[in-house]
Amino acid sequence: PEVMVAFPVFLAAWAVVERRHRTAVVASLATLLFKEDAAFLAVFLGGFMWMRGMRSGAGLTAGVAVTYALLAVFVVMPLVRGGEGSDLVDR
Repeated sequence: PEVMVAFPVFLAAWAVVERRHRTAVVASLATLLFKEDAAFLAVFLGGFMWMRGMRSGAGLTAGVAVTYALLAVFVVMPLVRGGEGSDLVDR
């Protein structure tokens, strides 16, 4: 999954530089489809959007990524693992 997430990350970075707002948001959020810790990448891309003046897309991307990470780590993973916490929480 770490290798496959490279395409949406670089697509999002390109879209931010080219000011393609929708493509940047969709590609940034597509990183969430690979692993739960890809939310860090989505938040980083949201910050990149913020620095380039894409405020609404940045807020949406970061908000969805943080919500996704919290739900994945604190709700879904313990349910799937039979009550045992996530490795991310243990660290």
